[in-house]
Amino acid sequence: MILAFVEGLRSTVLPCSLTLIVPVVAVALAARRPTTATISAVLATLAAMWVRAAGLVPVPATRWVAVILALFALAMFGAWIRSDTRAYTWLAVIPGALAGWIWQPCVGRVLGDILQAAGERTPSSVLLLGAYALGVLIPAFAVALARVSLGDPPRLRRALRVAGAAIGILVAGVVFAGQDGRVIGWLARISS
Repeated sequence: MILAFVEGLRSTVLPCSLTLIVPVVAVALAARRPTTATISAVLATLAAMWVRAAGLVPVPATRWVAVILALFALAMFGAWIRSDTRAYTWLAVIPGALAGWIWQPCVGRVLGDILQAAGERTPSSVLLLGAYALGVLIPAFAVALARVSLGDPPRLRRALRVAGAAIGILVAGVVFAGQDGRVIGWLARISS
């Protein structure tokens, strides 16, 4: 478990992890309650990673799931830009799930072992994947905590929401345009 966490933490310096980290950092910047939203996004990321690795969704449907999640993420981040009160913090699960769904692993033997175990659908595979995901998502928690420590002046809150939503909209737009595979491949190549 510790080895999985350490490998997740180590992988945060690799460009191929950006597809996992960037949407969750966007949540930490845009959400009304950054730490709660980041925790929701992390749990959704873990769930989506495990569902995909375990093969619970037929392969032809995986693209449509990504597009549907991207459409919901576009709507949610747009609502956060407008400071729409209906965009509740728990909706952070949508970009979290999108991040976990589109992410393609590109690091280390430990992760390969974890994902192979996920195919067997055992509880230990969920725990190992969770430890790995927590290691990867430490930067997102750091951003959320930094945002909380800055306080919540209205101008800063608005600027952070716009920045976070812009990042989230960009990621969702790339997925919706069908370019996520190309971006992930490029990130994997420069990570090698």
